[in-house]
Amino acid sequence: MQPLPAASTSVRWREVFVLAATCIALAVALRAPLSLHLWAVPLDPNTPLHAIAARQIAGLGSPTVLDMIDPPSGIPVRIVAWPMVLLAAPFVGTLGALPAVNLATTLLVALQGLGVSLTARALRIGFWGQLMGAVAGISAPLVLHAQSLGRPENLAFPAFAMIAIGSQRTGSVSRIALGTMGLLAAAFSSPYQAVPAGLLVLALYGFSGWKPQRTKRHWWEISVIVLLAAVPTVLYFIGAAAGDAGESAFTTSPPESTAAAVTGFGELTWPRAMAHGRPVYGLDWSTRWGDLFVGQARFGPNFGVRTASQISWLGHLLLALGLVGAWKHRHRAFIPPLVLAAMAAVLFALGPDLRMWSERPWHIPLPWAGLQRLPGMDALVATSRFLSGTVFALCITAAALTDRLPRRWWLIVAAGLLFDGAWRTPRVWPVPAADTPFFAVARTLPPGPVALWPPIDTIPAQNHELAAAIVERHVHMMSLDRETPANWARRLSTQGVASFVNIASLDANGLFTKDGHGVPQEVQDEQARRMLVREETCIDNICWRPFRLESFAAEAMLDGDQ
Repeated sequence: MQPLPAASTSVRWREVFVLAATCIALAVALRAPLSLHLWAVPLDPNTPLHAIAARQIAGLGSPTVLDMIDPPSGIPVRIVAWPMVLLAAPFVGTLGALPAVNLATTLLVALQGLGVSLTARALRIGFWGQLMGAVAGISAPLVLHAQSLGRPENLAFPAFAMIAIGSQRTGSVSRIALGTMGLLAAAFSSPYQAVPAGLLVLALYGFSGWKPQRTKRHWWEISVIVLLAAVPTVLYFIGAAAGDAGESAFTTSPPESTAAAVTGFGELTWPRAMAHGRPVYGLDWSTRWGDLFVGQARFGPNFGVRTASQISWLGHLLLALGLVGAWKHRHRAFIPPLVLAAMAAVLFALGPDLRMWSERPWHIPLPWAGLQRLPGMDALVATSRFLSGTVFALCITAAALTDRLPRRWWLIVAAGLLFDGAWRTPRVWPVPAADTPFFAVARTLPPGPVALWPPIDTIPAQNHELAAAIVERHVHMMSLDRETPANWARRLSTQGVASFVNIASLDANGLFTKDGHGVPQEVQDEQARRMLVREETCIDNICWRPFRLESFAAEAMLDGDQ
């Protein structure tokens, strides 16, 4: 094959500009309304904690302890989604933590497409193939599902792109540098993404066609890349693997030990979603039509995410294009290594047992059954997340296939990819968001830390994280397992807490008054009433009362006299 002629600098940068503009436009459309209304609050269980992490990193705080929640000690944490957090950090000071995360996640979705298109460019695929790669990289079902569920840690295509581009360089220094940066970016996005990234390093650096490289140089490069990336990754995440930042405390990517998070062959080719070992969301056309009108939902007692926790569907059109592209271009040097990495990612995504559907194992052991016995690997139970490597490879081979399509057919294929992703993926689009004026709450609260009710062990933890992200100040939490309401109030009296916030509404378990706007029944003793002013302020379902700080001082004096 004759090498392509070098393009002029002006043409090259014009094409990159078109690619970037297309990626941003698609990301804004597919992440609406959060891409357009940055101050809206995502209704997913993960974004609030990402926002707290971004605020802390922007303030040069600790990467292992979140001091905004339950001070003065804070809570242990291992932050994931570092690429998104670092994108958000520069905007936290001007926009606030939640808007900064909304903006950063939109940019990260755009970078998924740009990463694929720049990889296609490095592999000498033409401009229209690069543009199709951008469409495929953003509209892929797994990409859209991850961003709608507030899991930007699974958006690792830019990291994969660095690895792929590095493999095309000739000098060892640039090959090692790009490979290491890519593997590190994937690992610090999520330990899950280190697995497909490692497979890409092994395949793209270690194979020539279908055969392993025979020169020591390539295997030396792989060894250096893995070593340089593994040491900081293991040192940082060893606490999470040991359980120090598990569900008993906090982590920005909670363990999924209760979820059926492995993949079956059926899930690869059928659009259904799983949660806790059972299908929960399929292609129900009437429900899907209703999703279009979700938009900015109202905050209320049913606050929470509507998207299920796991999908493995690759997308019918993307899968078909990728497979045909891999076959038709099988003689191109980059195709065999990509196919090997994609197949290995599928094999690992199946988990420890072969299965047709994720909830029905056939008890035929697979390689992951042995790998999960390695230290730290047993924590990677959501093996379906390894499929990001497969999707990345499919996007590249689809780009190679569609590069020379007639423009009419190119447009039809691009529209088909968008339809497959935005409409047929079992997730909610537009992304559900709350239009409750949360930031009005933050403006009217008195200065200083706030106390949050109800107890952490009676409602989902994300409600507490949401409060801390919204008011952007320290939030004290009570746990009925750790202390009584009286002890809780006494502890707050020594820490200068300024107000009491009830972020839940009417609840069937009797924790709250009937109208949802009152002091919780567990704190209706005389001591607590003396510490709160009588007047209560509410915006929608968030209510608060200032503490009488002078009462705290009096209580402390009485305790001292006793």
